[in-house]
Amino acid sequence: MSLKSAIYEHLKTRKKYNTLENRYTILKEDYERKVYEFEEYKRQNKIIRDTWEQRLKEQEEKIIKLKKKEVR
Repeated sequence: MSLKSAIYEHLKTRKKYNTLENRYTILKEDYERKVYEFEEYKRQNKIIRDTWEQRLKEQEEKIIKLKKKEVR
């Protein structure tokens, strides 16, 4: 293998490696962003669920009180 062809192969391989490395970096950043968004949605969902459960309990207590008043 001549020096010229060896250099050419090296540059071609290096370009391919850089391209793959760039794609990997982009996919990794995209994955990290999606994981962060997912965690944020989980936190929001938990807050909404807790609020909803609290309101549900309040409504149940209110209904129980009203039913007790009706029975009397």
